[in-house]
Amino acid sequence: METTKGKPFFVYDGECRFCSMWVDYSRKVTGDKVHYESFQKVAGEFPNIPLNEFKRSVKLITTKGEIYSGAHATFSTLAYNPQYKFLLWLYKHVPGFNFFSEIGYRFVASNRELAYWFTRLFIGKRLAPSSYKSLRWVFFRLLGLVYFLAILSFGVQMAGLIGSEGILPAQQFFDTVLERVGTGGYLLLPSLFWISASNVFLNLVFIVGLISSILLLIGVFERTNLVVLFIVYLSLVSAGQLFMSYQWDAFLLEIGFLAILFSFATSVIWLFRFLLFKFVILSGIGKFFSGGPTWQNFTALIYHYETQPLPMPLAWYAHQLPVWFHEIGVVFIFISQLIIPFFIFAPRRLRHFAGYVFVFLEVLILLTGNYNFFNLLTIALILLLFDDRAIRFIRYVLPRRVRNYILERKEKVLSIFGHLVIGVMSFLLVFVGIAQIVEKYTGVMSPSGRAIARVIAPFHISNTYGLFTHMTTSRPEIIIEGSYDGEEWIAYEFKYKAGALDRPLPIVAPHQPRLDWQMWFAGLRGNYQNAPWIVNLATRLLEGSEPVLSLLVTNELTEKPPTFVRAILYDYKFTNRDERSVDGSIWKRERLGIYLPSVSLQIQ
Repeated sequence: METTKGKPFFVYDGECRFCSMWVDYSRKVTGDKVHYESFQKVAGEFPNIPLNEFKRSVKLITTKGEIYSGAHATFSTLAYNPQYKFLLWLYKHVPGFNFFSEIGYRFVASNRELAYWFTRLFIGKRLAPSSYKSLRWVFFRLLGLVYFLAILSFGVQMAGLIGSEGILPAQQFFDTVLERVGTGGYLLLPSLFWISASNVFLNLVFIVGLISSILLLIGVFERTNLVVLFIVYLSLVSAGQLFMSYQWDAFLLEIGFLAILFSFATSVIWLFRFLLFKFVILSGIGKFFSGGPTWQNFTALIYHYETQPLPMPLAWYAHQLPVWFHEIGVVFIFISQLIIPFFIFAPRRLRHFAGYVFVFLEVLILLTGNYNFFNLLTIALILLLFDDRAIRFIRYVLPRRVRNYILERKEKVLSIFGHLVIGVMSFLLVFVGIAQIVEKYTGVMSPSGRAIARVIAPFHISNTYGLFTHMTTSRPEIIIEGSYDGEEWIAYEFKYKAGALDRPLPIVAPHQPRLDWQMWFAGLRGNYQNAPWIVNLATRLLEGSEPVLSLLVTNELTEKPPTFVRAILYDYKFTNRDERSVDGSIWKRERLGIYLPSVSLQIQ
């Protein structure tokens, strides 16, 4: 028999609810390129195919009279949509893929009713190809906002941190790298600031980054601005030294790079999902397998709220909760970071459930700690676990012009070369990501994985993560003091970090006061020999550097430079309810000793 109107003919069991459900899905994928009909209606028109064969598996009869069955028929049918051709290619060219595909097909075909209810429960009653037009539009807007917040936050501190009068001048840093490494430094530290790291050029790159992030935020030249923002932020990370060495800076770059690929092909969404899996599972593995005893005995949250770098006001109240509540919290963290991540690759409803769990965890972190743009960035990534159907409500709050732009925008078809580039890049990123996960668990990375990771490391497009894997159980705080006579000492007050005992806990996110954060890390190192940049800070205070002083609270020490500067180390703890009721103090402290002995610019 000739196929209807010259179309291939897909024949299925019309009495099978599972078959009918997925045939409806296939119709939406292939459109009018394939004719679908149940064998109960057309079996007699194909006398060369036994009735038992129709009952056993689906059939595809091509316009040339070729007959395919089972998984081969399914993949061949879906291949009439170019986006699904890769499945047929895998079936024909990848050893073992066709064998296991047919085994899987036969298993499902033998358990159709069970497969129907599984589909209903975990995917839904009505199946449709996933669309990501609206989702991608929302994601790019959120990413533009994150880039804007991140660049603005660092830019307003940049002069005091890496400017010519800053703590770690960028120009000196690049000159030193060039002197020690030579031109190899260009690849070791990819940055626009190799052109110049003067204050003028630093500010020029900062302004370009702000403008580009605003353009991305409003949807102008998306792809161009994604590239510009990646280059700008990579340049800032390279120049920022320890002030830009946080995991969320690398996280933003990795997401930013994938966003460039995402602007070419929506299939890249699976790379984002793999990144989220890697990010979460590495944090879970780090806590459970290689973390300190506080995670293993479920006491980590007893210390977390008090010892985190910049606690939110709610952190004090969370710290007062009973021990059993903190222990349950640790169990929840382990479940959400060691079990739930695997739902990322599960059917639609389980994947959505994982998204809700991850967002809930991010909201809890956001409410108790100042983690700059990190929570918003993570939530933006989590959003990519969903699809347009899941966020269809967004269409009703957008202006009609924007809504029409999203829905009518046509995807550019990638060339074979484009598919090849994205395919190779995807393979490398997944390969390195898996190697990083294995290394976190076993402590060993394959030589090939390490070689590739080393090459791409300067660009931060595949990173290893592990937030709070080692929970600190104490809070050593550095208090820097200045004196005009070496007898009477006055404390410098930082804008956000713990200092005055009765000062309210700050709300500063999405801004990140990077000097305050680094003071927290420096306190954990015990003395200035383990954090030598503190000497640079002390020198700038003695010189009265205005950019550095702008990062501190104004007092008489900021109006006139002191003659001497020193640093004292204290152990800070939250007060309890009774202690706070006396004078309102958030903190109590105990002196531990000298962190940095008295220094002066005077020649001894």
